[in-house]
Amino acid sequence: MSTLQDQLKQMGLVKPKVKGQNRKPKKQPKAAKKDRVKVSEETLRAQQAMIKKAKRDRVLNEQREAERKQKEIDAQVLQLVNHAKLDRENAEDSFNFTHKKKVKSIVVTPEQRRGLSKGTLAVVVTAGQRFEVVPKTAAQKLNERHSAAVVFLSKETTKESDKTKGQEDPYAAYEVPDDLVW
Repeated sequence: MSTLQDQLKQMGLVKPKVKGQNRKPKKQPKAAKKDRVKVSEETLRAQQAMIKKAKRDRVLNEQREAERKQKEIDAQVLQLVNHAKLDRENAEDSFNFTHKKKVKSIVVTPEQRRGLSKGTLAVVVTAGQRFEVVPKTAAQKLNERHSAAVVFLSKETTKESDKTKGQEDPYAAYEVPDDLVW
C-alpha cells in the first residue's frame, strides 16, 4: 500500500519535491539586519531626545526651586518687618536716606530719628517697596536672610572712640544735637 503522498503524486495533484527547493534566499536576513540598524538608530534618537528632555526638566525644576525659595525669603522678610516695625502714626519729622542711588525720605518721630542716627534703629524695605523703621536686632535678622532688605543702618559710635575723640577735640564740651535739620 502506498502512502497518501504517493497517491496524490500519481493523480498529479502534488508536484514531486526537488531537493533544496524549500530553502529561502539569503537576502532576507540582510534586510532584517538593515531593519535592526534602523530600529537602533530610532531608539538612539529617542534616547537622546529623552536625555535632552530630562536636562531641560532639571533646569526648569532648579529655576522653580529658586523662585520658591525667593518667595519664601520674601515672606519671611515681610513677616519679620510686620512683627518688628515701629509705629509712626504721630510722626512729624522726615528722615532722609539713600536707596538705589536715590535719596528717599521717611516720616519718623523725634525719638525714632535719634535712634536712627545712633544706630539703634534701622530702615528696611519690603518686597512692595514700602519703607519701615525697625529695631537693630530685627534689622540684623533681616540682613541674614536678605541683605537687600536693610536700607539704612547707622554705625554705632562706641564709648571708647567718643572718649578719645573728646580728648583731642577742643569742642567736646559742646554737644551737637543729632536731629539738627538744616
